[in-house]
Amino acid sequence: MMKAVFSSKNCVSSAPSKRCHCMLVTGITLAFALLFWAVSFTSATSLADAIQWWYDQGLTKYSTSSSFRAYDTMRRDEAAKFFVEFMDAWDYRNSIYTRGDCYFSDLRRASSDLLDYISDACHYNIVRGSNGKFLPDHSLTNAQAVTIVVRIIDGWQSESGGTHWADKYYKRAKELWLDISRFSAKDNPATRGNVMMLVYDAAHGGDSSTWESSGDKDFDKILKSLTDILDE
Repeated sequence: MMKAVFSSKNCVSSAPSKRCHCMLVTGITLAFALLFWAVSFTSATSLADAIQWWYDQGLTKYSTSSSFRAYDTMRRDEAAKFFVEFMDAWDYRNSIYTRGDCYFSDLRRASSDLLDYISDACHYNIVRGSNGKFLPDHSLTNAQAVTIVVRIIDGWQSESGGTHWADKYYKRAKELWLDISRFSAKDNPATRGNVMMLVYDAAHGGDSSTWESSGDKDFDKILKSLTDILDE
């Protein structure tokens, strides 16, 4: 079906004016086809979709944005549970479970029922804390949320050489086709709903081996077809 749209044979005409008009129509048709193709690969995730998916997977007992407190910020101890349960449910174990020291001096400020998750998040090497502290009652930042998701599905990135320590995580997230548009203010607190949608996105096709090996090649083919039409 794509070949019929992109074929330059549709524009063969003895009259130059008709040929130009046909090329214009074909170009417009191609533009809409490109838009449709792009949307099919980057369909937006709604909060309702994400919450329903988490609920269906048994990863939350809440099925609405209000009961999930989607617009509240996410604490770091809450984030530890959130991401560890995601790793356990979807068997994301790219990060090696380490036996290193995961002692934090400020865990008395964490919810007691989340202490094991903090330990697991540290041993899974997705959250390491800073200067011997986990800062459990601090809000998770947007940069930290993006960083943790990239670490889970793709491993650690360099945290030097940019204007922000998380720049290379953001770059890699885009290469993995993750929707990080909600996380542009890197140092702002991340909301529970936005973090949920990011993880939902990661679980539904954010793998670069899928997107970059097929999607980018198809896009290059479409662009070449457009070039061939306009060059004739």
